Amino acid sequence: MHTSTSAPFILGNAFTTDFGGGGPAAVVYVPTLATYSDATLLDIAKNFNQPMTAFVAKAPTPTPAPEADTAVFNIRWFTSEREVPLCGHATLVTSGAIFADPALVAPSVTALRFDAPSGSTLVARKTEDGRIEISLAAASFTDVREEDAVRLRATLARVFGEGLKVTAMKWGQGTEGMKHYVLVEVDTPDLGALKPVMSGFVSARETCLSRTYTCSMVQCVQVGSPFVVHVITSPSPSADFAFQSRMFAVFGDWVLEDPVCGSAHTLLAPYWKQKNSLPETFKAKQVSPRGGDLKVTVDEASGQIRLAGHVKLIGKGEIFP
Repeated sequence: MHTSTSAPFILGNAFTTDFGGGGPAAVVYVPTLATYSDATLLDIAKNFNQPMTAFVAKAPTPTPAPEADTAVFNIRWFTSEREVPLCGHATLVTSGAIFADPALVAPSVTALRFDAPSGSTLVARKTEDGRIEISLAAASFTDVREEDAVRLRATLARVFGEGLKVTAMKWGQGTEGMKHYVLVEVDTPDLGALKPVMSGFVSARETCLSRTYTCSMVQCVQVGSPFVVHVITSPSPSADFAFQSRMFAVFGDWVLEDPVCGSAHTLLAPYWKQKNSLPETFKAKQVSPRGGDLKVTVDEASGQIRLAGHVKLIGKGEIFP
């Protein structure tokens, strides 16, 4: 699987069967997660310049011991800027790569458990229809606070234009990190056609609330969004999908659109299921420029959202860190 001077890698796309679609990720096989320093792992991720790079190693003595049909791996996830505690789409690509390699797991293995140093654990399973399914904790939501709603509406107007009709704004709750998420439902038949002005998310301009030039006390507020992850959604124009979505994340001056975001669907799925009385399982579409299709199951008994999708492996090779 590796030599002392090289590490094999695979490139793949999650939630798609297309070479140019879905959520791209690099998967690097390492002997152990301690083989390379954190600085080297970050350098590797920077060189790949993928939305996410997963580093994976077979767990020598997994605890707890797995079921007979389950193999256990240790995993870490890096963007080109930092390590992150969890990434669903990169884990899906990693699972597709491992399931496709008989040297890594036997054909009888139908589930993979991934343990991360952050404490996160993800389980990926083969499904009968050829997809791979992962489970994430379901989020909850509440109304956006009024003071945050003012800033958010101003941000959305800068990004998408004054004509965008917002019909609902929900603040993520319930799971770790979800307080940084906001769900925004908009009224548009073609969400994918919107052309965002990405710099509008990070504007630090100040606006005088008095709207006069002669006020003796200038009352100003920051108009940047108070949220990090912006999940924009609308009903799908296609009967094949329950809803459509896009996701934009803001980290300081760095703004990105995630091609397909698993964690966003832990918020989207409960919202749309409650609003439209959806069945337990339905399909959703992320309409980023790359696009992706997800089969979503809301398991209310366990508090889990199961996300299933195809994986397209597109290349492999070796790196020499």
